[in-house]
Formats: sequence, C-alpha cells, structure tokens
Amino acid sequence: MGEHHPPFPPVNNMTPSLRGARFIPYLLLMCALVPYMFNLTGYFLSDDFVLLDWTHSHSLAALPVFFDTNTFWFYRPLLKVYFWVMQGLFGLNPTPFHLFSLLVHGLNGCLLYTLMLRHRASTGMAAAAALLFVLVPHHAETVSWIAATGDLLAVACILSALLISWQFMQQGKLLHLLLTTLLFALGLFTRETTIALPVLFALSVLIFNPRRIGEPTKKKLIRTIITLAGYGIVLITYTLVQLIGRTGSLVERGGLVFHSLDPESILLGIMDYVHGLLPGGSYLASLPLDVLRLVVWLEAFILVAVAFTLWKTGQRLALFGLAWMLITPVIFVPFSVPTDRYFYLPSIGYAIFVAGAVYSLLEVLVKWRATTSPRFVSATFTVVTALLIVLQLPSLLAHESDWRFAGKTSANVFSTTLHTIPDPHDYSAFFYTDLPLSLNGVPAFGNGLQQAVQLLYDNPTIAATSITCTSLQQAELPRYSYFFRYEVAGDVTQFTDKAGCAGP
Repeated sequence: MGEHHPPFPPVNNMTPSLRGARFIPYLLLMCALVPYMFNLTGYFLSDDFVLLDWTHSHSLAALPVFFDTNTFWFYRPLLKVYFWVMQGLFGLNPTPFHLFSLLVHGLNGCLLYTLMLRHRASTGMAAAAALLFVLVPHHAETVSWIAATGDLLAVACILSALLISWQFMQQGKLLHLLLTTLLFALGLFTRETTIALPVLFALSVLIFNPRRIGEPTKKKLIRTIITLAGYGIVLITYTLVQLIGRTGSLVERGGLVFHSLDPESILLGIMDYVHGLLPGGSYLASLPLDVLRLVVWLEAFILVAVAFTLWKTGQRLALFGLAWMLITPVIFVPFSVPTDRYFYLPSIGYAIFVAGAVYSLLEVLVKWRATTSPRFVSATFTVVTALLIVLQLPSLLAHESDWRFAGKTSANVFSTTLHTIPDPHDYSAFFYTDLPLSLNGVPAFGNGLQQAVQLLYDNPTIAATSITCTSLQQAELPRYSYFFRYEVAGDVTQFTDKAGCAGP
C-alpha cells in the first residue's frame, strides 16, 4: 500500500475484481461531494452579480472586450468568457453554475487521486488524500460561491498540467509538452494563482527520484529544462499581454495592492494557512500576536526537521505535500489575509502530506514490529483517515449551511422584488433598508446590488442601493422610487412605504 509499491496495474492485466476495485475510490469521492449538493439551488450572491453584469451580452462582439488588459479588476478573461457562455445558455438560473462548480471540484479530487497514483502511492493512500481534500471545510466558499469558480478551474489546470508534464518526462512526446503548456496558459488567463505551476513541477522533479522513470538522468534534465522553458514562454507572453495598453501597476490585483513584507511577516502569513489546515491549528492561531511571533519560528524549525526526516527516510509523497502546503500560500500572503477560497490550492498539499505522513508512521511501526501484518496496517490507516475526515465534517456542514441560508435569502429578496414590482419605470430607483452586507460571514449583498436589480429586469437604467433610514429620509428621491425592508427575524423582504422608516 506504500509509495514504494508498483503503480496500479494496467487495465488489460487486471482481473474483473481488481477492475471493479479501481472505481471504488471514485465512488467514495462522489459520495464525499454530497455535502455540497444541498446548495445547488442557492441563488447568486454579491460578486456573482458583478461578473454577470460585466458579461451580460448576447453578441460575439463582446468577447474581445473580455481580453482588454486595461481593467481595474483581476485580469481573468477566460473566467469572463465562462460567465458569458453560461449566462447565454442558462440566463439567471444559478443551478447550472453550481453544478459546474461541483463537478470541477469532484474532477480536482479525481485528478489528485490520479496524481498520487502516478507517484506510486497505493490506491488507499490516493483515495485518502482525495477525500481529505474535497472535504476541507474552507471549500464551502470555493464550491458554493459562483464567483470563486476561477479557483476551481485554476487548480484543475494545475493538476492536469502536472500529470501531463510527467507524461512528457516519461515519453518525451511533443504533444504532452504542448498540452501541459496550453493548460498553464488557460489557467493563467482564468486565475493568476496558476503561476504556482512551474514551481510545483520543479518541486516534483527535485523530490521524486528521476531514476524511477527509467530514463538516464541527462535525458530527464533536458526534458525538465524544456518543460520549464515552455512554462517560461507562456509566463512572458502573459506578462507582455498585460503590459500592452494597461494603466496602473501589474502588482495590483483587483484593488488588492502588493505589500513588501519582511521574512517574519511572510512566515506568519504562511503559518496562517498551515494553522487553518492542520488539525488543532486553530488553537495556535488564537494565540496573542506577540506569542505567535515566537511560536512560528519554532514551528518553522520543526517543519524543516520533518522535511529533512521525510527526505532521509524516502517518504517523497509526504515531503512533496509538505512543500506544496508551505510554498503555495506565498502567492496570497503579500496581497491579503487568508480568506476561505485562498485555502483551495494549499489544501492539496495538506491532503498529500497528511495521507503520506500517516502511512509513513505506520511504515515505521511495521519496521519496528516485524510481526505487524499488512492487513493491520491497512486497517489502521483506514481508521485514522476516517477519523480525520469525520473531524472535518461538522465544520464543513456548518459552513455549507451558512452558504445555503445566504443563497436562500438572496433568492427571497429578489423574487419578492420582482413579484412586487413586475414592470418598473425606466430610471426608477430601488431602496432597501436593513439589508445585511453579509450573513454569518457569507458575502450576501456587499457588492452587486444594483447589478442584480438591473439584471433582474434586463434594464440598465435602474438604480438600486442599500440605505439606512436616516440617509433615506435626507435623500432627494427620484420620481419613481420603490422601497423594501429586509426583516432579519422573519427572513423576508417586504415592500413598504419608505421602507418602513418613520417620518415623512
């Protein structure tokens, strides 16, 4: 079951029972996606409406605009193309968007499973890593928030490109080189965090023994250089495209400005992600900052010692996962504090590391007690993995419940709006009082309220705003004004005169 075992045998050489067993991890993976399925009917939220508004066009002439580099937002033209296509096919029906996100998340779990097998993990270890990954509680935001689809697609490109790059390393076929390079380009133009791919590829080459591929070291080195050169050409092209006709700095990301940080700040930022992923890390994260400044250096020393031990004992998969988990947060640290969707990429490293580390400990047990049977090791590994997954589930279900409630509330607000005012006048204004910016931490109405109402009526002349009673009473109201009040206790939106505010 360990990573020193041969890879899974070819399909043609498998017995019928083994052929059936091969699909068990995928079946388990599909079952693991069940917690996310309850939000398939959840309505659009916040930034979803902004993206939908930007891509609300039925003309092919809109496509070049999506690739305009002079944009104040993140440069993600292919994500805009995705919203344009989906909106053209399904309109404002959120279910296909949610279903697509769910399928891509499941695909990423399957790709991780396959990547583990490629690096000679057993089916049990590969399935454990995939299940740990898909059920990380932070993923409730990434999977349930339609605006975060780019994170899902970027990871799909990274994992696919890594798999195909190893095909090139093994066989040296030009087609594999072109495909992995193309996937890097697609990922970059969907979400800029795909920039981690060349580093992850180089890590995989350094960590996994080249001789396992069965090729001379010189040939392996040449293919490594060629692959990195292909990635380099894509990255240079991507940078040049953004430089052409763009105003402002390339280190600004959608309003997030790059901050140069000292080593201690970077380490604190990286450990924020480690604490958010590893069991028990929340207790360390809750320590006072002055204490945490000392603790993270001790943690760094321990992690370096763990990495050295994994290298010396040949536990390459666990080492690869640890390096992935520690390096990928650097993409986010200089721009922003962690938010749930930023954990999506580092969590792959967490899943690989935990699955590999648990099995490594069991391998030590086998060597220490020669009488321990492989069946006992497999059973113990299954129990420990299941326990880790069970520990994650309550938090995931609670997060999903929050997103489901926010989606239900958004649907109620806008269905009430449409039902109450079926045919508003042009240049009319909609005023909402007591409308929350977020619900249980879920961004519900913080952005995109006006875009939502305009899309609802397909009328760009309508204005909509969330307003307090004081501001409403002092405002100069347009001729055609409509007032809504959100009642927190009853979770309903009502059409009321002056939105229920007292006074004239």
